[in-house]
Amino acid sequence: MVTLAGCGTPGAPLPPTLNLPQPVTDLAAERHGNTVSLHWTTPAQTMDKLPLRGDIRMTLCRKADATQCTPVPGATLTAGAAATYDDLLPPQLTTGAPRLLEYKLTAANSRGRSAGESNAVLVVGGEGPQGVTALTAAVIPRGVLLHWHQETEPQQQMMYVLHREMIQGARTPSPKTFGAGTQRLTLNAKNGTDPGIALDDSVISGDTYRYTVERVEQVDIDGKSYDMSGFMSEPVTVEVRDTFPPRAPAGLAAVGTAANEGSPLAIDLSWSANMERDLLGYFVYRHDVTAGETSPIKLDGSGVSTSLLRNRALPAPAFHDTAVVAGHRYAYSVSAIDRSGNESARSPETEETAPK
Repeated sequence: MVTLAGCGTPGAPLPPTLNLPQPVTDLAAERHGNTVSLHWTTPAQTMDKLPLRGDIRMTLCRKADATQCTPVPGATLTAGAAATYDDLLPPQLTTGAPRLLEYKLTAANSRGRSAGESNAVLVVGGEGPQGVTALTAAVIPRGVLLHWHQETEPQQQMMYVLHREMIQGARTPSPKTFGAGTQRLTLNAKNGTDPGIALDDSVISGDTYRYTVERVEQVDIDGKSYDMSGFMSEPVTVEVRDTFPPRAPAGLAAVGTAANEGSPLAIDLSWSANMERDLLGYFVYRHDVTAGETSPIKLDGSGVSTSLLRNRALPAPAFHDTAVVAGHRYAYSVSAIDRSGNESARSPETEETAPK
């Protein structure tokens, strides 16, 4: 007698899979100068929704005007992998009037069999705008300032696209002006004038960034608007180090308070808050005029106030000084410090006498 392991009834046999890759659905393309950069995800499954076997043969087609699709050499890629390909355009497609170029991608198995073409993407061929030259970058208190050579007579509908890549980071940046990942900022030319300058105010101190800039012209083809990019500038790299101290605090005022039941003798300080985004806090300096002191010292927690410890900045623009002697006159000043450790100059001094 033969005993069968397991339970249940076996299903009908499945037909053999043809191992046809699913068509690519996320093909994207963008032109920079004479090169069209294409991006896609190589299929990971067959048309039967089974894992693909073997490498995938990719064939890229470029169609110019009404001509037949011209194969462009592709690559053999691993299933499910992100892929890129740069298509160097021939001279006849980078000169003359703007015209559309269509790209499609075909994924085939190791036997050359395919289930069809990818989604189609369009880029603009023809003569593009001038490339950006002489790009420089400098760190200023508000961020990174970029300069480039100004074009004397730019097109009215010209845009300037800044590309930023974080190549070394002190921490993960949060999405701000540029967002996350591959980042770009678009500036519109005002009244046909090349700005020649741009500010990136979303950088993080301690990070290193690489910048490129390109001109992008808006062209009309058959009643629709398309972007056509020029050559990308040479990249510039800048390490963001904050060496700029905050502004010295302003509006310092001092008021003496006599001792009463439950409250000791004190001098209360207040000043206008600094508005720097990276402000950490404030330090208070004091010298006893009555005692003949001339050099201000930074107040700490040694019997002065438990709210102000040595090298710990005050978070708010106020201080309650209880370590004063009745009848003594004190001179106070205040500085601000940022999160990078840059301390400002001290404010102008203000004087107050502790009540007797």
